[in-house]
Amino acid sequence: MTVRAALVAVLSLPALAWMVADVPSAQTGDAVAVVIDGTPLSMQREPIRTRGTLFVPVREIFEALGAHVHAHATEITATTRSPQAHTVVMHVGDPVASVDGSDVPLAYPPDLIDGTVYVPLRFVATALGATLRYDGPAHTIFIARSAAAAAVETPVSERAPVLERETPAPSPEATAEPALAEPTPVATPTPIELPTPSIVLRVVREEPARGTTVARDHPEISASFGEPVAAASVRILLDGREITSETTITDRYFIYEPEAALEPGTHEIVVAGRTPLHEAFLARWSFDSVESTAHNYLSGVEPISGIAVSSPLVISGITRPRSRVGIVATSSETAAHFSELAGGSLTDHTVADAHGNFSFRLDLVDTGSGFLDVRIDSTAPGGAVAVKTLRLRL
Repeated sequence: MTVRAALVAVLSLPALAWMVADVPSAQTGDAVAVVIDGTPLSMQREPIRTRGTLFVPVREIFEALGAHVHAHATEITATTRSPQAHTVVMHVGDPVASVDGSDVPLAYPPDLIDGTVYVPLRFVATALGATLRYDGPAHTIFIARSAAAAAVETPVSERAPVLERETPAPSPEATAEPALAEPTPVATPTPIELPTPSIVLRVVREEPARGTTVARDHPEISASFGEPVAAASVRILLDGREITSETTITDRYFIYEPEAALEPGTHEIVVAGRTPLHEAFLARWSFDSVESTAHNYLSGVEPISGIAVSSPLVISGITRPRSRVGIVATSSETAAHFSELAGGSLTDHTVADAHGNFSFRLDLVDTGSGFLDVRIDSTAPGGAVAVKTLRLRL
């Protein structure tokens, strides 16, 4: 397997110069359509799926959502008008964006792909107050802007004139006793129906681990299944809210990367679905999170989850410079130059260089017959932690 290192180059574009890292593993098969407020979005450049995330051309998506875009050097600024005023600032290659003055970590930063700057679609839409819904069978993402943001303000010169009238004071005789307002009915949430389990299916290598406490606002939530499942039947709940449509799910694992920060406290994950033999299963675990004042990231990690790999396997990525990076690889098909742990896990660690680059080399045995879980954790010099999980086929 060939693993491309991140390359940084200065590329000349009309009125814009970008310094970015090369984007690996871009996929254009099974094209995904984007519909905004019922209108299909026609883009000169097709959306690209890479690393489990849909990327779209930056200028086209921001303008389609009603934002004004200004680009200078590596900075992209998008603004919307009142009454729903938003300002989003992003930098090519930077995994932290600014939304209305607050820093927001990105699962993946803006990247340059074939001469065009692409940004993660879900982050861009939600940052401007829109909501998304993905229709898997139709390969279509539906975006709904808020009513205020979607409204077009009528110019003052075109508005109908307002006639000033004298409002007569109500006479005492005409004054009636005010009617008691009817109480507003409270909508009862529709309960989420999950299958009654008929078997106990192991959910292993949960992240965050069961019963642990994490000091991260956006912890990756993932796990592997002890045996293959019917991926289309799997449903994932976080604190009672279904997040299935926002989660990458396969027959062997799922990965969810929250874009909104989790509130400090206890969080419960519920996983339900069926096996290929239609046997129902349900599993749950919980973890605690505390508020984090520091920030770290893991970006551009290769290879991406879900692909088949061979020996030797090189795992690389970018994190905070000089961070201590650890790796735990768990599989029955591994070699012994790591320290062996219980359950067949192998560990190693390294320190990222002055630019944040790091890499590991794994020698694999009897490839093609197993399944490899890789957990990467990075601890910055200031103590901030970032975690990334890969699920790979051998």
